[in-house]
Amino acid sequence: SQRRSQRQTIEAFGGSGYGASLLDWTDIEYYTFRLLAKAGVEAEFGATTMGLAFTSRSLPVLGNGTVLVNRVVVGDTNLDGVDDSHADVSYGKDVDADYRSPFSIALGASHSWTDITVHATAEYFIAIDPYTVMEAPAGESSPGVTSHPSEFQHALAEVFNWGVGIEKRFSEKTTAYISFITDN
Repeated sequence: SQRRSQRQTIEAFGGSGYGASLLDWTDIEYYTFRLLAKAGVEAEFGATTMGLAFTSRSLPVLGNGTVLVNRVVVGDTNLDGVDDSHADVSYGKDVDADYRSPFSIALGASHSWTDITVHATAEYFIAIDPYTVMEAPAGESSPGVTSHPSEFQHALAEVFNWGVGIEKRFSEKTTAYISFITDN
């Protein structure tokens, strides 16, 4: 599930008494259920362990959401003495939502000595081009209010994460760990 809310207010007044105000807000909320597959293999070579895992792109099962985009201008925006007031609205409730997650591949390995183990991992997620998550149809316009269709789009850049860790066993009951990972 995702939720995004954005608010913006801008006001300007000219020396001759003319002015304008812009109220702009966007609310987006949705949930989706998806299926994906994850498969992996592991191999042990004495004190060394290695693994490889694949995660498929997700396949949509169902999703639903709400989109509200509301922009209201009040006053004289270009200071020409003419009222430019208007409202642009886009609203959709219970619209279909489709979220996609990327294919990824992960590698991991560890090597153990008597009381120390070193771990390393890396995972690559492919990019997802822009796509429409939700689309709200145009509603009915009323005097002073224009209704527009709207699309909420999403895209994902490629991501590469990695990590290393060291595990030190001091006794059967005491072990210390130190690690570094990226989260791009």
